Amino acid sequence: MTSSSKRKFNICLISDQLSDGGAERCAANLSIFFEENHCSVTHVVIVDRITYNYKGQVFNLGKLTNSNVLFRKFKKAYILKKFLRENKFDFIIDFRFKNSFLQEWISTKFIYNTKTIFTIHSYVLEWYFPKSVFFARLIYKKTKFVAVSNDIRNTIQSKYGFKNVTTIYNPVHFEAINKLKEEPISIDYDYIVAVGRLEKIKQFDLLIKAYHQSKLHESNVKLLILGEGQEKSNLEQLIHSLQLSQNIMLMGFVENPYPYIKKSKYLVMTSRNEGFPMVLIESLACQTPVISFDMPSGPSEIIKHRSNGILVKNQDKEMLVSSMNEMYSNTTLYTTCKENSLQSVNEFSLEGIGNQWLQFLSE
Repeated sequence: MTSSSKRKFNICLISDQLSDGGAERCAANLSIFFEENHCSVTHVVIVDRITYNYKGQVFNLGKLTNSNVLFRKFKKAYILKKFLRENKFDFIIDFRFKNSFLQEWISTKFIYNTKTIFTIHSYVLEWYFPKSVFFARLIYKKTKFVAVSNDIRNTIQSKYGFKNVTTIYNPVHFEAINKLKEEPISIDYDYIVAVGRLEKIKQFDLLIKAYHQSKLHESNVKLLILGEGQEKSNLEQLIHSLQLSQNIMLMGFVENPYPYIKKSKYLVMTSRNEGFPMVLIESLACQTPVISFDMPSGPSEIIKHRSNGILVKNQDKEMLVSSMNEMYSNTTLYTTCKENSLQSVNEFSLEGIGNQWLQFLSE
């Protein structure tokens, strides 16, 4: 039997890009699993930015340029429709944000020409659905959705009345992390770490203030923040005003964050909301305990309180400070969380989640 005759599905993965975000990393990881399990994969990317490892072909719409934004959008739509028609995919899996009613109506009615699954990666449903429930139902009444947390799934079902919503968690490529985390880094001091885009929703300003109130800097434990974004200058000013320039480092975008995570005492997440924060799982895969607000959604489905990390009451700044102090000073708690970390995230392996996707597609 030839390799081509073994192919299960011909799959098109559509993403904003293949860099910087959890949805994009999910698409990249799934492409690796699908290709290794006899599926043909093609990535369609809207923006010309690719930094994640992936498998399959890439159809890069981001390389189309034109000074007229509206013309460029229509040109991309026309080319995408032609491309999908010519390749006859079995499935389209869409990982994009979808906040334009007209654009998504055109996509679902006139461009997407086969079975389509929309993935929902954030609790902020306005990034995926029109504010009007009527318009949302008009566009998506026959659509299947995959939500990356039970909390997101339940909210979609209750708000919009959609029944075809399934939870499949984001996969983590443990084998790749195990290799990447061993790359050497030149840091010889104790620190804690936070990772993400420097945006207001991540609330790094709140983390910086919590660090200032904690006992960590008195113990010469620094704070490293990995990421780039529009809030960088504001965070720099805050750090300077608190006289913490020697204690807090904004490291910028780091292509391989895993050595920094592995070497840190623990990782902290203070977002206002998330979808299913992969960085928590990736940190635990590096055997680094985590502290996170119990925000919607995801952390409560990842963190086992005081077993692999600490789940802090949502937006409780005082509890955050005390938890940061305790995770550093309570040796018994820290050792317990570190020893349990890796085993606690086995269910999110690429193989396990990938097989759930194959079963979902088969059904």
